[in-house]
Amino acid sequence: DGVVYSGSKPILSTIEFINFLLNKNIVVGFLTNTSSQFSNSIRHKLETLGVEQIMYHIETSSIATAEYMKENNIKSCTVYGGDQVLAEEIKKNGIKVLNINECDQHVEAVVIGYSKKFEYDILHKISEMIANGSKLIATDKDKMFAHNGKNLPGTAWILSSIETVNNTKAYVIGKPNSYSALDLLKRMQMSPNEIMIIGDNIESDIVMAKRIGSVSCLLLGGVSNEKDISKLNSSDKPDIIIDDLCKLKKYVKENDYEEKNWNFK
Repeated sequence: DGVVYSGSKPILSTIEFINFLLNKNIVVGFLTNTSSQFSNSIRHKLETLGVEQIMYHIETSSIATAEYMKENNIKSCTVYGGDQVLAEEIKKNGIKVLNINECDQHVEAVVIGYSKKFEYDILHKISEMIANGSKLIATDKDKMFAHNGKNLPGTAWILSSIETVNNTKAYVIGKPNSYSALDLLKRMQMSPNEIMIIGDNIESDIVMAKRIGSVSCLLLGGVSNEKDISKLNSSDKPDIIIDDLCKLKKYVKENDYEEKNWNFK
């Protein structure tokens, strides 16, 4: 939301640009911090909005979180947020997920995803688990996200409360941290210097692109705007600032995608 579509409405220039890339056999991946949607639901929405049914990759923060837990041999956890999607993705990797309201035994991790609800009793329960040695993991730490043309509070409003009360920091899977992006690149069989990362949020998309060493492109019209850009040091600014992705078409050359041939200035 904010890059490919705005609420239920497609951003037509983005859809056109995606289809342009797909038809040139350029590898396309969609990376999202959402923890409450299955990839199949996202794929269905993309194709309903006009993205052609050509091979592309989708990575949600829930998928990446489940992969991280599998890689780190975490066998048990409890989950808060993610509208059951997060818990289901974790279960797919053979990890035991206990209901947070009924959990009275030690779990290796407490996993936090996006939710519109959070209660004092849940905070207390999570704090007890952390005190007993459970690792704190979060799908993302977005302060805001674009939705239907508005910016709404993201996962940070819950996670910040937990971190503050427990004087600890979560391991954050999604943007701006690099884990979800690198996991997607692994699936795409690409390296950071072979891709461009396009996003609407300086604090997540652009910071992550710079952390992993990829070309960064800020699409205006979503979370971040030109006033936000003006506050940045030159080294933190996006490589490209654009209001219509179709303007990038002329830089895409047939069978020639080496970094040195991309001139964005």
